Amino acid sequence: MRKNFVKSALCLFVATIMLCMISGCELASEFIPKDLCFHSFGEPEVIKEATCNAIGEELYVCKYCGYEEKHFLPTTLHDYDTEYKYNKDGHWISCKNCNSTKDFTVHSLRQDQESCTVCYYVKSKVKEEMSFHFMMLGNDEAGDCVYIKAGNNDILIDGGSNYDSIDDIENYIDKYCKDKTLEFVIVTHADLDHIACFAGSTNGQSLFDKYEVSTIIDFPLSDKTTKAFERYQSERQSEIDDGNSVHYTALECYNNQNGAKRTYDLSENGSLKLEILYNYFYDHSSEDENNYSVCALFHHGDRQFLFTGDLEKEGEEKLAEKYNFSQVELFKAGHHGSPTSSNEVLLKEIKPKICVACCCAGSVQYTDYLPSTFPSRPFYERISVYTDKIYVPMTVNLVVNSEKPTVEYKGQIITNYNRGDKLEPLHGNIVVISEAGKEVFVECSNEQKVLKDTDWFKNMSVLWEQSPKFD
Repeated sequence: MRKNFVKSALCLFVATIMLCMISGCELASEFIPKDLCFHSFGEPEVIKEATCNAIGEELYVCKYCGYEEKHFLPTTLHDYDTEYKYNKDGHWISCKNCNSTKDFTVHSLRQDQESCTVCYYVKSKVKEEMSFHFMMLGNDEAGDCVYIKAGNNDILIDGGSNYDSIDDIENYIDKYCKDKTLEFVIVTHADLDHIACFAGSTNGQSLFDKYEVSTIIDFPLSDKTTKAFERYQSERQSEIDDGNSVHYTALECYNNQNGAKRTYDLSENGSLKLEILYNYFYDHSSEDENNYSVCALFHHGDRQFLFTGDLEKEGEEKLAEKYNFSQVELFKAGHHGSPTSSNEVLLKEIKPKICVACCCAGSVQYTDYLPSTFPSRPFYERISVYTDKIYVPMTVNLVVNSEKPTVEYKGQIITNYNRGDKLEPLHGNIVVISEAGKEVFVECSNEQKVLKDTDWFKNMSVLWEQSPKFD
């Protein structure tokens, strides 16, 4: 009897396969529901990758009748990093894809009791200097260009704010970089106010023409199709072809691929380091170019200094999920102090002691609504919870447009301002300095007061209050 059952089942299997092949399963389904037919599936399509904290899905489709079946993929094992994370208490290994950690251990200090034998931890007794220079860029436009002196290394992050900034940048850097060699150039993303002086204008030189660059680190993804971006790529390639440079994306650095490093040692004693952080949008698309920004963390012993380019809220959320940050000495304000960046989700993790916004204070470059001009009121209100040590290089006066004194903004009438012709330093060139045996301190070429105590802020606060409020 059992043999007859097996024969019947086999016959049913063969019959349904034949029906499926001959009649597209339509005839088979008249006798047997499609979900009970014996379909001929091709290779499955993975429609959702499984991760260590979420199941995946794959889709099977019958080659003959199009019947679909979804199968679940089990969660994967954690993909633990090979490099240790650390703070002053100990070190541990983290999963590359989630917040899972393992193997927390207190530091195993060397005989000098200054550094760990296992990880990069170095006690706060530092022996080499690190300084961060936020330059005036010669115009009233927002843009990033930060020169960093770390031991004997000369580093430049970005080349904004516009093509005409190149002489100001070169004149400033040359006071410190005597050999015209930059050990590292980091280009955070492809917006003009970050690449202009690397791209060079059609009639002018690029910073790549003016300096030899040892290592170029930039963004893995971009949606830009601008002429400036094309020139940047061309100038970068010329620097490489001249034999002076190697080029890595930030993702290659994070993954320690193709000769790139996640962490670069900037000193002989191990106290100064450059760490390229993982940004979710290195390998995931975003509707906002700003989210492609390279994120970097500088270490000076226990001290940390964070740069996130123009990373917006979605990117900041991913960064805060990924890292267990300690309090940072310095945070370069995200996106020039815009309303959409430097959000609480990140600030509550890093609790910055000092913040610099790379912009021209009060410029109506992007909007006439004064609370949203850089540095914006929402940015100031969020950052001031953690520090009053906020600095801005430049300011420009505002004049009411005489021909059209008002404009409509979100359904309300507001004053229509133009940028005036009185471009001047606010704090001027701002230098944040970390030295052995001292607290991190700030030196400004112009105003020494923190932002809230400047005349500009007092005047702008009145205008903020007079502006209409929006939810």
